Amino acid sequence: MVGMRFNLKEEECEFIRCKGYISLYEYLEKYKNIKRSEFIKNIYILSHNDVKINCYENNLTVTEIINKCVVYLLEFDKENLMCSGFVKDMKGYGFRCVYPNTTNTLFKMRGWVDIIREMGDELTFYLFTRCSLIQNVGGKCVMLSGNVGSIFGGCRKGVVRVVDRGCMFYAHKRLIEINLDKLKIAIFGKKENFNKNEVYMVGKFEIFVRRIAKVSVKSIFGKYFKEENCLENKVKIMDCAVDCKKIQNFLFCVCKKVLGSVFDFYNFRILKGKLGILLKRNRFEIICKNDLISYFKINNLKIFEFRKCLRSEYLQRCRYFCGLMIFLFNNVFIPIVSQYFYCTETSFSKYKIFYFTKKTWDFFSKRYFLNNLLNFEKVNINCEEYSPARLIPKKDGFRLITNMSYSVAGKRSMNSKLRSIYDILKNDTIDSLKNSVIKKKQIYQKFSSYTKNIEKDNFILKIDIKSCYDNIPLKFLKKILNISFKSTKYCIRKYCTISKSDKEYKIRTHRICGKTRLPFLELIKNKTFKKNIIFYDNVFDEEFDKKKMINFILESMNKNIIKYRNKFYLQKQGLPQGCILSSLLCSLYYDWLDEKFINKVFEKGVLIRYIDDFLVITSDMNEIINFLQVTQNMKEYGIEFNFGKIDSNFGIENLIKENFL
Repeated sequence: MVGMRFNLKEEECEFIRCKGYISLYEYLEKYKNIKRSEFIKNIYILSHNDVKINCYENNLTVTEIINKCVVYLLEFDKENLMCSGFVKDMKGYGFRCVYPNTTNTLFKMRGWVDIIREMGDELTFYLFTRCSLIQNVGGKCVMLSGNVGSIFGGCRKGVVRVVDRGCMFYAHKRLIEINLDKLKIAIFGKKENFNKNEVYMVGKFEIFVRRIAKVSVKSIFGKYFKEENCLENKVKIMDCAVDCKKIQNFLFCVCKKVLGSVFDFYNFRILKGKLGILLKRNRFEIICKNDLISYFKINNLKIFEFRKCLRSEYLQRCRYFCGLMIFLFNNVFIPIVSQYFYCTETSFSKYKIFYFTKKTWDFFSKRYFLNNLLNFEKVNINCEEYSPARLIPKKDGFRLITNMSYSVAGKRSMNSKLRSIYDILKNDTIDSLKNSVIKKKQIYQKFSSYTKNIEKDNFILKIDIKSCYDNIPLKFLKKILNISFKSTKYCIRKYCTISKSDKEYKIRTHRICGKTRLPFLELIKNKTFKKNIIFYDNVFDEEFDKKKMINFILESMNKNIIKYRNKFYLQKQGLPQGCILSSLLCSLYYDWLDEKFINKVFEKGVLIRYIDDFLVITSDMNEIINFLQVTQNMKEYGIEFNFGKIDSNFGIENLIKENFL
């Protein structure tokens, strides 16, 4: 590998150089007594300080130098790729290897051995521990040493989130806690001595704090949402969703009662629009500083004594006002919404947010959960491992979602434990799945490959299964997993890439599944990536045994404990919703059923399935009828179609009434 010579393209050199890297050939030019070879033109170094070398002697072998560097980096808790895969030896001085660091083997190859002899122990130790090194290996940039996070991690630029909208979605209520000292810190920082204008502002803030302490938000809420809290003649939860405009008007009413010492008429109208931004944005949209202060007439605010001011003072006013707005949103508006409303996304609108009064939500969610405990059994112990559960609305009810990525008491979450097994199972089965697809784009690929060969009109049927995950019997799971895993031993290997788009650097982890361990350099050898990529070893590999994986999957599926309203429940049947494996296991299960019962139905047509959504395309109507008849007798396998959500291009309703209802 070292004998190969690949020159980097100009733009890739620029990608490295823009971070301050120069070639090692250039760097060593100042050390006159070091003989430079052509080999080091393919090595790049980032050094922030010049070091004075007193001795160029070479008394240590390359292995001894590497070990000395690793001991030093671990001893002083330095973040460096050189010590990746090593941990301190608690029994004595030194270290032990947890995962093999294969990039360190590059230093033991001929080109590096020669240059290390030339540089000597002192300079080599400095370069390995205090600098960052990138080498062109086989035409790919490989980072050998340095702190990745400090060099590339801090360069990510994006819109800064200043308003924590996530608090609106917490289960617990967030209380309104306001005092003058907190407000002054939010606006002025830790400043103690105020000028005349700032003293005037503090006086206005005192009025605001007194007013908000006196105002009864609860009584205002009761007047605005009297109708929403009345539950008579309301059957579905979605009928009780509160209009965002009404909540906006409610918050604005509170503002007018407490912020009269801050805003004038014009700026009050702008503030109302900002409240709409808070309520109407989607689940993961953020609010930045520009969103908060745009369109306001800053000099017209009542907190400033004089309207006219110099440019420098105007910029200062903008900073003060931005601090005030951030404080109001985080400490007044969001706590009010959190206290009186339940905020959630739904199963049918992706990230759009819906609001329900707390009384309404508690009534419907409690009733649904109590009526749907058939799959759960109450556990009267305080469990150490559990998944918090929550309900999200559907058009005709609720869906119970468990967060199996939740970490309890610092322990690894269940999804974290299952992640490597998921990668292995997906890698073994993604090409062998016949009717099921894992990714949505595969639906279009299967559909287009079928439609290329058809000459006449086709019948299309779309239908889904009732309570798909809940009704899958786990007794067949072991047999399916034994078929699905193609080998008895597996290995997971990780490596990372640093890429650049525009002015932003992104660090991404890649996971490779294999049956044997592969060194890092072999992993990336045949990988094709876009330009401007730096590779580095994640120094992680883990071996897995087929039997142990199957047993762990079965145990995690059979012992899924959820926590809902501070009570623990054990799931008795079906796959847990929220588990990283559930969708893949669901696809494998239905593919297994296809082989046993369904595939023989289709000669002219095709069945495409994405989790629990079935799409049937055929030129023969009899195949659709046979498909529906076969699946009617498969309730013991968890197959029961939801005929209320059926769709077709030939008027399926009459066919269902005649044959199946």
